[in-house]
Amino acid sequence: MVKWICLSWMVFAMVAGAQPAITTNGIVNAASSAPVGLPNSSIAQGSMFSIYGTAMGPASSPPLLSFPLQKTLGGVTVQIQDASGATRQAIPLYVGPTQINAILPSATAVGTATATVTYSGATSAPASFTVVKSSFGILALSQGGSGPGIVLNYVANSTTWPVNTIITSAQPGQSVVLWGTGLGPVTGDETVAPVQSDLRSGLDPMTLWVGGQQVKIDYAGRSTSAGQDQINFVAPNIPGCWVPVMLQIGNVVSNTVTISIAPSGGMCQDPTVPTLNPVVVEANGLKEGSLLLEQYTIHQPPPTGDSKPTLVASAEFGMYAWPSPLFPSSQAGMGIDTYGACTVNALAIGPTSLLDAGSPMTLTGPDGATTTLTQPRLYPQGFYDAVPNALPAGVYTLKNGSGGKDVGSFTASLTLPAPFTWTNPDPLTVIDRTLPQTFTWAGGSGDVFIIGSSSALVNRAYVGATFTCLAKASDGKFTVPTYVLAALPASYTNAAGLELLNYAVTTTFSANGLDLGLFQALFATQEQNVNVY
Repeated sequence: MVKWICLSWMVFAMVAGAQPAITTNGIVNAASSAPVGLPNSSIAQGSMFSIYGTAMGPASSPPLLSFPLQKTLGGVTVQIQDASGATRQAIPLYVGPTQINAILPSATAVGTATATVTYSGATSAPASFTVVKSSFGILALSQGGSGPGIVLNYVANSTTWPVNTIITSAQPGQSVVLWGTGLGPVTGDETVAPVQSDLRSGLDPMTLWVGGQQVKIDYAGRSTSAGQDQINFVAPNIPGCWVPVMLQIGNVVSNTVTISIAPSGGMCQDPTVPTLNPVVVEANGLKEGSLLLEQYTIHQPPPTGDSKPTLVASAEFGMYAWPSPLFPSSQAGMGIDTYGACTVNALAIGPTSLLDAGSPMTLTGPDGATTTLTQPRLYPQGFYDAVPNALPAGVYTLKNGSGGKDVGSFTASLTLPAPFTWTNPDPLTVIDRTLPQTFTWAGGSGDVFIIGSSSALVNRAYVGATFTCLAKASDGKFTVPTYVLAALPASYTNAAGLELLNYAVTTTFSANGLDLGLFQALFATQEQNVNVY
């Protein structure tokens, strides 16, 4: 199952009449854009990589018309000095003032290499990067390395295969094709059309993780596009709109993207909001109102004990555009809707534009006490918050009076339960990435997100990664697997953190101007000053 796909990354800018310059840490995988310093940030032999900088090329890139590809494009050449001392020419695929995409020759030696860019007779200072045999990056629709992946749903006896989206989901058992770059080197002339062959026999062990499960790979090798790889597999029976996908080669794990899987194909279904139509979301975006009652606690070892909870009541009204990794639930805001699975670096997103829902906005608790939510200073319309004196269990009602210019009046109610308790033995301050890490809790209802983050200092710049896993509160525990922890960098001292978020209750409300209104209760507990090694 092999198919041609033509991909390009377009960056438009004015030509800068200056010497080319490569940005510090500006050489990354062209699909994942993984920041330098992360475990998956090295550049694989034979892969497509991106160079970011200034004055590196013409205002617009000449098209790639046919094979054989040339080693000069638009007057731009990219020279590589590899770890063996050999000088090689990268194969440019796109050139522009601020970005170049090129193929790193497969013969480039593993180790530290340098790249220089020459344009209009001027050459940049060399920029160093690390070359490895394999480091896979998965292409995403957003072109940013996260959210929905570039995946095709295979259709037998057809020359047209639909792109996997929330309205064209794969069926369980259907073959799909995942696109990326960085599987590893090939032999032969890389300026001509690639020879398609499975590369797994020459690589470290390869594992494909879909929705937290290991899935059999049918093909892993070059596509018919230069420098581009494809992974063919069968969609598992894990329905969801945001099913996470990661490819592991040896100890290196790719970026995370998502695919959509539905029992009959077509539209996927979010388990928490089954009435929302993905067709509307994909065509017009989503106008959402989110109301939140939050209790936030710092987890501390005895004899200190947990900190006094911080209480917040907040509201946000905004428009979200497709294909951002959004969908109408707390799960989608965290980039995942698959229980028992994890994603890496899918951070919560904000709206692309904000909506005026009016004021005052009042919250009435079970004891009859009323709290007014106001717009924070220096914040634009669409945000409201308050700090209640207490949030006892019971029924809460939030109203926005006569509404605002974008959102009509509404009344939303929620029954707040007792909070859950994080029960891991203290102190939970060290994470070994080679061992699975189990988190435990007691009580609670709804969903629990298990979150961990780690930051490192690389070339005087901070770089970090975050994992997010989803479980049901009734599970009482979750074990984060090593392939997820392996995506984190080793932290510098006390520069990692762990957090459990319990979205205990989610209710919906309606208002003119909104496609969806959510009222949620969140109990959050954080462990600070964690070290990851």
